[in-house]
Amino acid sequence: MTNGVSQILRYLPGAVGYLFVGGLSALIEWAVFFGAVTFLDLHYAVAIFIAFIVATFNNWYLSSKLIFRSSGRSTGEEFMLVYLVSGFGLLINFIVTSASIEALGMGLMIAKICGTGSAFVWNYAARQFFVFDRNPRLTVRGR
Repeated sequence: MTNGVSQILRYLPGAVGYLFVGGLSALIEWAVFFGAVTFLDLHYAVAIFIAFIVATFNNWYLSSKLIFRSSGRSTGEEFMLVYLVSGFGLLINFIVTSASIEALGMGLMIAKICGTGSAFVWNYAARQFFVFDRNPRLTVRGR
């Protein structure tokens, strides 16, 4: 039990930091999505893809500078891996957003928020344990 608590405490500061980076990226994603649907009159499926590209770049940049340690891979490799794992997150996001709109009749932005939230845990875990160094950059003092 104490080992599990210790592991949670080990990664908690990074997860909280990622919550802010991910939150900012989500706001950017939603703004791009909203603008593409509202002002460019794009279908929501196209808007999801455009918003993903922009928000993922922001997330990669801030995460690599503030949240995660480099894995020792080149910047280009980490960049490509972030997009790869984010692609799965996009799939989760797309399925939840589309199902919320088409099957549940939710409004666009509520459905989009549900889609984004559903992909958050995957995105953090994949970055922490697959893309970047497993050792957290942010730690609790004394640990």
